[in-house]
Amino acid sequence: MDNTNEQIVPERFIEARVEQGLTQMKLSEISGISRPTISNLEKGLLLSPRLETVSSIAWVLHKPKEFFYVPVQREFIPTTV
Repeated sequence: MDNTNEQIVPERFIEARVEQGLTQMKLSEISGISRPTISNLEKGLLLSPRLETVSSIAWVLHKPKEFFYVPVQREFIPTTV
């Protein structure tokens, strides 16, 4: 997958990090990606990171890198009108 022109979905980084029980600092230590970069990814301030950055984080969080480019699927709950 070539995501060089695609934007990441910030919420996916938060979701995967919390799922693994990691703080931004711990993720930074393990992945080698700076904590400010991780913070900017999660805040949506860095929407087109280098693929190497996403790959490093994906490896630590046990997710395919594509996970971070796909919007979160919310469960549809029908309502009556």
